[in-house]
Amino acid sequence: LNYIKMNDWFATSKNNTYLTLTNATLQDMASNPIQENTTRVPVNQFYRDTSSPLLDAFTFDANLGVLSLTFSETVRHVMFNFSSLVLQSSTVSYVEYRLTGGNLIAGATPNGPIVNLQLTTADRNVLTALPSIARNIASTYLRVDATAIADMRGNLVQAIPPSQAIQASGYNPDTTPPTLAGFALNMNASLLTLTFSKTVDASSVSVSSIVLLSSPLPNASYVQLTVGSVQPTNSIVVTISLSTQDTNAIKRTVSLATSINNTFLSIANRTVTDIAGNAVLPALIQASGFVP
Repeated sequence: LNYIKMNDWFATSKNNTYLTLTNATLQDMASNPIQENTTRVPVNQFYRDTSSPLLDAFTFDANLGVLSLTFSETVRHVMFNFSSLVLQSSTVSYVEYRLTGGNLIAGATPNGPIVNLQLTTADRNVLTALPSIARNIASTYLRVDATAIADMRGNLVQAIPPSQAIQASGYNPDTTPPTLAGFALNMNASLLTLTFSKTVDASSVSVSSIVLLSSPLPNASYVQLTVGSVQPTNSIVVTISLSTQDTNAIKRTVSLATSINNTFLSIANRTVTDIAGNAVLPALIQASGFVP
């Protein structure tokens, strides 16, 4: 039935619905096969599909940022509306997040009962920054608005209210480590800003594992930070207010952090973790921004 519904060119009305029979279709009580009829026989009565599709199940791959939705019948994928999907942490006293966009992942057929969706990087970062949602299968629920998608005949999906959001039937945890994408140093304000590839856990930041260097060479001047005040918001950006002691140590060090050309930074895998507990990859990079 789903295969029939995938097609726009037959079984959509009385005018394009016919039937043929082969002799293997059925037998009489004496096991005699039916006489084959290759002539197309038109349908006598045709009833249009007026049933709304249902979201039967879904899985979430937190590592790839992929939602896989299974509907009760074939749906038209190109009609998908990402902003009609809302993830919830539960069905009572829940945290929720409404998607803002994404991409359809192409399948073997352009339409079907299964729709695979790639979340945007922005949605993934905001989602992981929220507390207690989509951290495991127990905290991953989904509801849909009627405008999310329709079947091949234009019947809108049946909406799911927040109190009846369905729990994920499968969950793959995030195992991808964050990486350091860039950093900026403001010596005037004693601020160090680190930008990562994904949302990180601000409470996990180890300031003492951060080293400022004058170059990437082995004989570079350097200062290993000791303490600092970390802005507590989980985000892709971590802002650290340097201590007076560390700021003065940097200023006393010859040829270090006087311009963007001699401002480098190294981090260890214990510097920070993401929300799933994956440690950052070690890195040594030059500053992308500098204020003397």
